[in-house]
Amino acid sequence: MENLDLKEIRNKLDEIDTQLVGLFEKRMALCSDVAEFKIQTGKKVYDGERERQKLEAVTAMAGNDFNKKGVYELFSQIMTISRKLQYGLLIRHGQALETGFTMTDSLKKEGARIAYQGVEGSYGHGAALKYFGQDADVYHVKSMEDAMLEVEEGRADFAVLPIENSSAGAVSDNYDLLVKHNVYIVGETELPVSHALLGLPGATLEDIHQVYSHPQALMQCSRYLNSHRQWRQISMENTAVSAKKVLEDGDVTQAAVASEIAGKLYDLKVLEPSINYNKNNATRFIILAKDPVYQKEKFRLTGWQLTKALESWAWDGCNGEPAKVEVYARAAQVELFINGKSAGKKKVKKCRANFNITYQNGEITAVSYDENGREINRYSLHTAGKETVLQVRPEEKTVKPEGLAFIQLQYTDSKGIWKPMEKHNIKVTVENGVLKGLGSPAPYVKGNYTDHTVATYYGEAMAVVQADGNGPVKVTVADEERFYVVEIPCE
Repeated sequence: MENLDLKEIRNKLDEIDTQLVGLFEKRMALCSDVAEFKIQTGKKVYDGERERQKLEAVTAMAGNDFNKKGVYELFSQIMTISRKLQYGLLIRHGQALETGFTMTDSLKKEGARIAYQGVEGSYGHGAALKYFGQDADVYHVKSMEDAMLEVEEGRADFAVLPIENSSAGAVSDNYDLLVKHNVYIVGETELPVSHALLGLPGATLEDIHQVYSHPQALMQCSRYLNSHRQWRQISMENTAVSAKKVLEDGDVTQAAVASEIAGKLYDLKVLEPSINYNKNNATRFIILAKDPVYQKEKFRLTGWQLTKALESWAWDGCNGEPAKVEVYARAAQVELFINGKSAGKKKVKKCRANFNITYQNGEITAVSYDENGREINRYSLHTAGKETVLQVRPEEKTVKPEGLAFIQLQYTDSKGIWKPMEKHNIKVTVENGVLKGLGSPAPYVKGNYTDHTVATYYGEAMAVVQADGNGPVKVTVADEERFYVVEIPCE
């Protein structure tokens, strides 16, 4: 290996990181193409077998066991991000997700038994009590898989398990277990994490030789722990188990990384509080059940909140009716204006602010402000005019011989403002090509995607055409009143 100084090494790392970001963005662009194809063909976003094969293939490329595990975790996260992107595009197209879940107003918590992994005083224990209440019937099991089995085999109504930490990332083992076991994610909760160094009542920092905790906790406290190079770090299955071990062994040379609550429960002394380097550290826990249900207004398939909101202010027949407006912004506050009149200000929580207003045709404007009250952005939507036009928009200006052209069909006014209330039956015919697919974002349609007719959904549909190379592709789209023609040159 050539001799490099630290600056040179960091420069090389920066170059690699730049390449990685570029490749990641190219991959996400291709994932968008995959999502658009799935939208048009009705295919499911998640393909477990495909992901399994892909993970096996990329893992096999790594040169050693450490890198193999790292590659597995990296690509698991990339695939999770890819699914988030694809689900987001589905929702943007107005497509409901066929999940097989049944909606309920709330989970039946009364009389429920809840399993969590670890022992009393663990973060899993805390998350279970936070979600189900301090008087909930909770009990612990040894492993995360044991918790899933308790639900799957009917001994518990729910299980509470960690899925993601803001510092250490995903708990990849649980992703694997979710595929393996017949259980469903029906809720989630987030618990702030503050790790303390705990020892016996008479112990001091100078006495400590070994520190016990869960690998994730050791990682989250690595800066502090690595500053004490003489300490041996030993992994345990749970933070609270580590605290219990220190108490039971009665050895002043031992310490545990766990919550201060665990310290009180096991009569341990806080040798050092809050040793995790990220003070905003939090762990997201999922709630598992045997039956596939979701709570009204709380359904989350991914870290992205899924709602029924559409980016439009053209709702015929709704004047004077109650309306809920969702504003998404990276800001401290958002103010909403209806036809120039303020409808109030709201704090932004998790990049979203909700307003309950009375719908009025015209203009709606959202203005975002920073923490000092300075305006940082504004965005407006307008009511569509009375005239109606069917926009026929090929995504690309040309198409290659035997290549595919994706053509968006959308009803708008003469200015191009989307009219989601327009519903029409449209027919598509093609010259110098073949119609390979025609569909709308509707969750259920009669017929199939090879038919030449389709009903628009929220004023939209899409056609997929394959060029035969005999000249420009001519696409004719007709509804009940008119027809539109577009030609796409063949390269």
